[in-house]
Amino acid sequence: MRKDTSRIQVAAIIAATALYGQAPAAPERREAGPKVDSCPSAIVMPGYPPLAWSGRITGHGTAAVDLDSTGILDIRTANLHPLLASEVVKSIRSSQFADCGPRQLALEYDFVMEGKEAISTAITVIVLSGSHFMIKVNPPKAME
Repeated sequence: MRKDTSRIQVAAIIAATALYGQAPAAPERREAGPKVDSCPSAIVMPGYPPLAWSGRITGHGTAAVDLDSTGILDIRTANLHPLLASEVVKSIRSSQFADCGPRQLALEYDFVMEGKEAISTAITVIVLSGSHFMIKVNPPKAME
């Protein structure tokens, strides 16, 4: 599972590089002035659940994440198929949050199937904004 997570994180960096023409810059260290927001410190992208892929389930939905200084208090998803929602919750629970204090994060996910039919999933993650992610796969090959 760790290997898949690393691949997804690398794909997200590659997508950000393609979108903005450069790799994401490291945050600046400041001695004085406002504190740089480091929450979340690392977001783990969801995979495409095998049952959702084989069933050609797609969708757009959101996740509301309630945080405090110790971490995640609650995660609520909306408008996602239960298989996709479960994967989103699992990925958020694997993410890292630092110096968050009491707050709520709103994250958006698009699960999309495009391109030629395939016999296995090759996931591409596209970062549409800092809180909006597209998880894209080729559709499964039709059984003959």
